[in-house]
This record gives sequence, structure tokens and C-alpha cells, in this order.
Amino acid sequence: MRLRELHNGHIIAACAFFIPTLGVYLSGFFIPLLILMALLALVLSFWKKTSRLKIPWLTATFFIVLVSWGGLSSLWSVAPERSVIQALELLGIAACGLMLLAGASTLEPHERRPISLALIAGFATATVFMTIEVFTDLAIYRLENPPWGNEYALYIKFNRWTALSALLVWPILLSIGTRPRPYMVVTIFVLLFVILIQLENSSSLVGLCIGLVAFVLALNSPRRTAIAFICLTMAGTALAPNVPRILPEPKVLWEAVPAIPTSVIHRLHIWRYVADRVEERPFTGWGLDTSRDMPGRAQVVWDVGKGGEVLPLHPHNAILQWWMELGLFGAAIGGLFMTWLFVAIQRKQMDPFQNAVFIGALVTGIVIASTSYGIWQSWWLALLFLITAVMVGLGKEEGAKPC
Repeated sequence: MRLRELHNGHIIAACAFFIPTLGVYLSGFFIPLLILMALLALVLSFWKKTSRLKIPWLTATFFIVLVSWGGLSSLWSVAPERSVIQALELLGIAACGLMLLAGASTLEPHERRPISLALIAGFATATVFMTIEVFTDLAIYRLENPPWGNEYALYIKFNRWTALSALLVWPILLSIGTRPRPYMVVTIFVLLFVILIQLENSSSLVGLCIGLVAFVLALNSPRRTAIAFICLTMAGTALAPNVPRILPEPKVLWEAVPAIPTSVIHRLHIWRYVADRVEERPFTGWGLDTSRDMPGRAQVVWDVGKGGEVLPLHPHNAILQWWMELGLFGAAIGGLFMTWLFVAIQRKQMDPFQNAVFIGALVTGIVIASTSYGIWQSWWLALLFLITAVMVGLGKEEGAKPC
């Protein structure tokens, strides 16, 4: 391929290949990958003046407001320096992500062709490595890390890849066409379920299951499904600080159902603690990225296996993290953004299958973000931007309205 023939489709195809392959052992490299691909898209837009990047202004506005409020929160933050640093980091990731999304949205039909092949090749390669690791007790990983080994090794080491695989199923569905045979869709979901069950990550498995429900509903009634999930998102955001008090008391649940995973009990403790902190500062929050500096967070709860901190690093729930760190205004920004994503999908002129795939992907992402990682983790934000760019690149909307 000649250099002058390079286009944004090749950039998105590179993302599609490296997302699953890097995700097996080097998920930290999602950040450099996002930066590199965004810069390439920017350079290409200036080199080929006919394809200037058009940043989605409303999405950019959300991040600008969020970063501004997060930076401002340093004035009352319990860790002001951390809040400022996180605001700047978030600004950089958002800028790169938006540039990459802008590049993905400019693709012509012939520029989309390499993406599907790259995605399938990348996922197949990653699946081979994961299959070897699962059935050989981390044989490849132990080559570089011989001391590693305990009963939770498989779960801990590949925790991030389970989330990645639950999200990747959606661009894979897009890559097989707008009218796939039912057995192909079923086969993809079955394979992913088998992988996730082996890796024991309940958050990713639950996210994929709920995303599948949303996908099926959206196939039959896209608009009503979107409205239903918009209502659930708005209600969930507004009521999030009150939900932990409605859920069963962790110790009572542990005694009543001894077989329940300790991770579930631990999350109940975490969410109750976070709800108490939200009640103390409901309007301003404690400051951006201050979860690690919250008073009393190192208190140990003992009904979670070998014990664990009542707030280990982050709340494991994006909405509660917005509430605790950024207060009412920050939670409103996050809730409105998630709502807007559902609206934006409906504004795109896609066929019913693609519309349902985007809805399923969005719901899966929200569920995982609501039960697992810290919302400011760089690798997680980079992964969300990268997968979204691949899906936008694979989508075949026509006459889409700008968002």
C-alpha cells in the first residue's frame, strides 16, 4: 500500500486489531494506542484537506463541562492536586478520543472494508492466547512471571480482558453484516458466555446478558426500547445514593446465603459507605478523583473472604463515583451524557439490526461501568473510546444528523 493511499479506515482497522490483542496482556497500552491513532487521524486530516475532522460538538461540550467542574472541584477537594491532575488527564484522553471518533465518522464505504477483517483477526488471535491460558493454567503468562500463582490468578490477571470481550461482541456483530443468519449471532454469544464463565467475571457476564436483552428488545421496537432505557438511566442516576440503603444489609445477606460471591458482599459494603459520603456533601462532592483519599476508606470489613477495605481505590460504580466526587452537578452531567448517547443512536439513520447492536453495546458498557471499574481509570476510558470508534467506523448510517 502506498502512503498516499492511507486513509482513516486503515487507522480504525489498526485499532480493531490491536484492541483484543493488546487486551490479553498489555491493556495499559490502550492509552498510547488511543493517542497514536488520534494523532494519525489528525495528521491525515491536514494532509488530505478534503477529509477535515469534524468533532461532535455536543459530545465535546459534555467533556469540557465535566473537566471544568472537575478542575473547579479542586477548590474544595480533599486532595486538590489529585483533582487537578485528573482533570488534565481526562481532558487529554477526551481530546484524543474525540479526534479518533471524528476520523471514524468520515469513512467512505470502501474505507470500511479493512476494519471487519482486522477485528476478526485480532479477536481470533486473542482468543487463541486466552484458550491456552485457561486450559494450561497460565502457561504463557508464567513464562514471564514464574512466581505468579494462586487460586485467583486467572480471574485477577484477565479481569480486564473479560470486560473487553463483553464489549467486543458488538462490533463483531456489526462486522458480519446487517442481515446475519441467526445461528451466527447465537454462536458469537455462546462463545463469549463460555469465555466469561471460565474467567469468572460476573460484572462482564451480567453486562453482556443485559446488553443481549436490550439488543433483542431493540430489534423489535427500537424507539420504545431506547425510551425505556433512557428512563431507567435517568431514574438510576437520580436515585443512586439511595439504592444502597434499599439493598440487603451485607452481613445479613452473607449469613443467609453463604454461597454468594464475596465480591458481591464487598460491593454492598462499598456502596453503603459511598452513599454515606454522598449524604455528607450532596451538592459539591469531595473533589474529582478523591476516592483514594476519603476519610475512613481503609477500614477493613471482614465478611468478604480474607477481609477488604471498605473503599478500595474507587466505588466500582460510575454513577456513585460521580455523586461522591462531583456532587449533584457532576452526577447530572454524567446522567445527561448517558441519556444523550441513547438519543444520538436514534438520530442516526441506521437499519434496525445496527441500531439494536449500538443499543446493546451502550447498555453493556453502562452495566459494566456500574458494577466494576473506576470511571476515571485511563485504560478504561481509552478502551471505551477505541471500541466506539471501531463501531462508528463499521456502521453504515446514511444522512446521519450531527451530534
